[in-house]
Amino acid sequence: MIEMDDFGSGYSSLNMLTEMPIDVLKLDMKFIQTEITRPTGQGILRFILDLARWMKLSVVAEGVETQEQLERLQNAGCDYAQGYYFAKPMPVENFVSILTAQALAANIENSRSACSAGRLDRALLVADEDEEYRAQVHRTFTDCFKVLEAASCEEAVGILGRHPYQISAVILSLTLQGGADILTAIQKERSAWKTPCVATGPLDMELERNAMELGATDYATKPHDQESLRRRVLRAMSTHTLQVRMRSLQDEACRDTMTGLLNCRGLYTITESLWHESSSVICLFELDDLKKFNEKYGYVEGDHLILHFASLLRAHTQVDDVLVRLGGDEFLAVMYNIRSMEVAHMKEMAILRAYNESRYVDPDSVSCFAGTVLWNAEEPLDEIIGRAREILYAAKASGKEEYFLQKG
Repeated sequence: MIEMDDFGSGYSSLNMLTEMPIDVLKLDMKFIQTEITRPTGQGILRFILDLARWMKLSVVAEGVETQEQLERLQNAGCDYAQGYYFAKPMPVENFVSILTAQALAANIENSRSACSAGRLDRALLVADEDEEYRAQVHRTFTDCFKVLEAASCEEAVGILGRHPYQISAVILSLTLQGGADILTAIQKERSAWKTPCVATGPLDMELERNAMELGATDYATKPHDQESLRRRVLRAMSTHTLQVRMRSLQDEACRDTMTGLLNCRGLYTITESLWHESSSVICLFELDDLKKFNEKYGYVEGDHLILHFASLLRAHTQVDDVLVRLGGDEFLAVMYNIRSMEVAHMKEMAILRAYNESRYVDPDSVSCFAGTVLWNAEEPLDEIIGRAREILYAAKASGKEEYFLQKG
């Protein structure tokens, strides 16, 4: 994701909006403070925001310090705002604590609201061999959840696999025969972030350590107070909600908003995992003269062209291959299990041929060029992309729409 910072001052200009593949427009603090002082309708803030929407850019306003500034930006259609009005800079652990506390408060409030309205559409599973303990848990949580009880491993796994309600949390006794197997099943079939699990058991450091390693969100030593257990469960649910939100934000930041392919940030986020793959191929593609195409047919058709090429990449690659939109007209494919340039060349040619046969191609204004190299995962990613780009540029210079070279 590419961001233009400090728009409205310095070197950030309208001209640069047309020259750079920008995803996010960040409005300068001084620009915001100046515009807010102007009467509504007499400044250029709304014009800038309308222009950004037309160009499909997200807009971030920095330096928001008052409620009046925030309301003015909201009314004008600004997407995001940051500044001292919300909070001053702080260590990351403080930030996480604030979010966790907010999520916990929201969780409790939502639970109360749902109960008062009679919407018990969430379930809590307590798997424990002690019938009296299950009854205590039932009384503790019956105002917030439909409490499901299991006295055996088989019964608990069956509930997890087929119950119609959303399982919001699990309270699991590790002294229940097969309890560790249940915890493993939760992680495998539900995934830990979807079903937070509070493990219970005796005061045993080794048992607690094993439970946390298997993915338990918390460990409650028996005997314990039921109100304390309630707080643990709600905290576990809040923690998982926060993790889901953070993963969602991270995923959004790592993907190209138009095509859904990875962006540059997403590519470098997974770089470490790419290094462990051998016999890979890097294919770099460029839609040449995309600007001319946009001028001739309009930006809507240009967007269709980009989306169409992204779909071609998906259709001619494997599910595990890595597909990236590096910039406005540049795409990258990391394809696995290709051990020779002959096979790599066939893959590259299939994509180029499909593009050339598509209705989006205008021979007078746009062409597709490619550069392909083998990657044995020892060469740094930046260097291998640079080699592919050199090959691509050589293809452009020669006027050929495909060009490949085996690594020496």
